[in-house]
Amino acid sequence: MSESLQERYAPASTCFGCGPANAQGLHIRSFVEGDAVVAEWRAEPHYEAFPGVLNGGIVGALLDCHSNWTAAHHLMRAAGADSLPSCVTAEYAVKMRTYNFPQDRLSDKRLDHNLSGLDRLLDGDLDDLLESLAQQDEAARLAGLEEGADDE
Repeated sequence: MSESLQERYAPASTCFGCGPANAQGLHIRSFVEGDAVVAEWRAEPHYEAFPGVLNGGIVGALLDCHSNWTAAHHLMRAAGADSLPSCVTAEYAVKMRTYNFPQDRLSDKRLDHNLSGLDRLLDGDLDDLLESLAQQDEAARLAGLEEGADDE
């Protein structure tokens, strides 16, 4: 296995999420693959909120640490630097979706929308979800333009 960004640039880090030197941490590892940075991490049962469901705080740590390393790597590449810039997360938000396995449905609270076909969604087929998000974004942008026109 190749060396992760964390192991290469911060081997003494004790960050709970991604610090290689934290014996009790999650040990999230981020790897450069072409233009992308991908994360590697395996959930263990003691990270579950209840059987089969990962604790939300762990999800937050995964998103925070990997996003930070991804941003730092891209900033380093853009600057042509040999070392990563110091980065911290200023803010991020997570919107939770509800999975309803008995009814084969995903409910997105932001969209006030339900999607069926959980197996397909969980296998990565997100086309329907992304289309719904794009439609919501377009409607919000159009509403903002209409409000701006009304103000004139």
